[in-house]
Amino acid sequence: MASRHVQLETANSLSTSSFMNALSRFLCRRGPVRQLRCDQGTNFVGAQNELKVVLKELDQVQLQEYLVENGCEWIPFQMNVPHSSHMGGVRERLIRTVRCALETLLVTGCTQLDDEAFRTLMTEVESIVNSRPLSVNDLNDPEAPEPLTPNHLLTLKQKLVLPPPDKFQRADLYCRQW
Repeated sequence: MASRHVQLETANSLSTSSFMNALSRFLCRRGPVRQLRCDQGTNFVGAQNELKVVLKELDQVQLQEYLVENGCEWIPFQMNVPHSSHMGGVRERLIRTVRCALETLLVTGCTQLDDEAFRTLMTEVESIVNSRPLSVNDLNDPEAPEPLTPNHLLTLKQKLVLPPPDKFQRADLYCRQW
């Protein structure tokens, strides 16, 4: 939340199992987190309930010892109040930013995407959203330093990845076979 960084994970369905797989991929890439914030989606509620059932079956003392030995913490779910997306603040604004970038790319790109092309598209949307400046101070001043972005904080690099080196028809950008 402090860096306003966004990571988009694609899931094959809205099931609890699919969410748990996406969460596992996220944790493998980004490492441990202190808290999960989510809405009251059935997949999130199902995952929380499933984890509670698993926790009750485990030996609490042994679990606590294992977590302490490995320097881990239990990840609590922080759920939004049902039907209250207006209470999401920063998260909801970032969702809107992702939707705007996604809509722009889908309107100018192809409408038929296979799974691989869709994952590529989502990664490009993630890069666009994470390249936005964190502050609007001195944006119009040509002498000002380059504005800080979430990508600067995450990758410690200033440059963006260039598009693929080929001539694409706009409609074939995500449909062309390499």
